[in-house]
Amino acid sequence: MQVDPPATPDPAVTANVITDQIVGWSAGTQGRISVVAYPTADVADAVTLSTAAVDGQGRFTLSLPTGAQVAPYMVRFQTTPREGCTGFFTQSVASATHYGFKYYLLDNATTNTVITRGLVQNNPGFTGTTKAGDYFIQRFYASTAFTVTGTLACPTYVIKANLNLKPGWNAVVQTINSVNTDGTVRDYTLTSPQTLPAAVF
Repeated sequence: MQVDPPATPDPAVTANVITDQIVGWSAGTQGRISVVAYPTADVADAVTLSTAAVDGQGRFTLSLPTGAQVAPYMVRFQTTPREGCTGFFTQSVASATHYGFKYYLLDNATTNTVITRGLVQNNPGFTGTTKAGDYFIQRFYASTAFTVTGTLACPTYVIKANLNLKPGWNAVVQTINSVNTDGTVRDYTLTSPQTLPAAVF
């Protein structure tokens, strides 16, 4: 019996460099795109972990932060019951930690002013108003290979996870299942894709 070889992993899923072009970029503007950690709620405490130039056509090549850079911000998933919520996540390696983000800081490099702290990589049909079916690409740095499964259901939000993380950087898809009447996300699922879906900045 012939056995099919295992599927070749999509290198974009575990890449530590993102090369792309920002949609709707103001032609000729020189910019910067950055990965920024926010240790507190005060943006004055923000720590830039990595940054790259954005050219006049909105093109960039961004190297994601190293393990040493994200080490101070690594956390574990919620693996114990949380007051007021039901369910929790199960990690295959209890001690495994991760650092995750989906928002990028975008600056005008000429004027040194912030364009947005909320640049995201999303589905091509995203209109700016989040709705069920939209998705966002998050990046997770994992301390080791581990899986995460389960559902955390709290009064104002529900998070489902089905992740298979590799050591280092991983692309993770956040799919919106439902939103509240005010447009805030109510329910979403985190999954590890075999192939990175179509997405734009």
